[in-house]
Amino acid sequence: MDTVVARDPSARFEATGYRGVVEVYSSLSPDEIARQFLLYQHAFIARVVPVLACSTPERLGEAMARLVPKGLSAGLELKVRVPLKGRVSEGAVKEALRVAGVALRGREANLKVVVESVGDCLLISVGEWRSCGPHCAVLVPVLP
Repeated sequence: MDTVVARDPSARFEATGYRGVVEVYSSLSPDEIARQFLLYQHAFIARVVPVLACSTPERLGEAMARLVPKGLSAGLELKVRVPLKGRVSEGAVKEALRVAGVALRGREANLKVVVESVGDCLLISVGEWRSCGPHCAVLVPVLP
């Protein structure tokens, strides 16, 4: 976490209750956080996903419409954990993206819409994966 603290000494970190998942709160923008991670090689971090939006399952469509540029062509990466597991389906997320005007592509798409649940929140980001170490990838946001 020194990577973030180097640019934002007031950043705070919270355990999520999910193994290996930490929430980072910072005054840096999602893009600045991603770029900061690209400056270093990280051996013990697997993925960094700067969050662009947080939504409830009921408001997912609104969040997608606000966040994702109409006409975007991207792949989807979805990870739903308890307690939302069983309440949020891949079909519902794909439908929210379709209504928002996103053309979904397969896994080979460079641009990704990443949706992950942490607690009762669906965290949403849009970007391209870049390497930040031997087994580390950071999603560099594509901001609307």
